[in-house]
Amino acid sequence: MSQRGLSSLLSEDEFLVCYDYGMGGLWGVLIAPSQVAIRAKYPDLMIADWLPTWMDEAELATKRETPLWLDDEPPQGLLSALVADQNRDGARQDRRPVACDRITMNCDDAFRGEGDEGYPQWPPVTGSA
Repeated sequence: MSQRGLSSLLSEDEFLVCYDYGMGGLWGVLIAPSQVAIRAKYPDLMIADWLPTWMDEAELATKRETPLWLDDEPPQGLLSALVADQNRDGARQDRRPVACDRITMNCDDAFRGEGDEGYPQWPPVTGSA
């Protein structure tokens, strides 16, 4: 299946994100000024460059109907879960996210990179070729 870029499906302040909680992934659309702003506030949150093969445009539209907001205090939805997990586990400087739920959702295709063993590189490699 061909990769479907998100630039034609989302506005420039919308980002498809995934929080890998260790046994799966939580997905949502996050409203933010930039990827840099997202990574500064939530470094464990993955930002998809294209629509995962398992997610169709109807599913993406559903997520867009109930977006998350970067500046919400307290954080809502999957951001609340991410912050709760960080608070429970304590801040770990060496923690690096992996592609969420490779087995059941195949979401690693949204984060393809040049990492070891075919797993995505973190942070994802982006930019023009």
